Amino acid sequence: MFLPENLATLSTFCGVKARPEFAQKRFNHSEQKSSLPDGLAKDIAAEYKHVYEFCGELFPETKNLWGGFKYL
Repeated sequence: MFLPENLATLSTFCGVKARPEFAQKRFNHSEQKSSLPDGLAKDIAAEYKHVYEFCGELFPETKNLWGGFKYL
């Protein structure tokens, strides 16, 4: 998303002028990562198990991107 060519594609899609300098600056970026206690994360993953399973089948890359899969 933050590569100039991706930003140009997105800008064209949105019908706005491309601003390549925006690819160099992160907006609303935070270094701080919050984490949930394992018990709570496990409960949330269980509640959304059907979503995880559906997305895991349709979009296999989510299995590597979504940390909640480890709780299923």
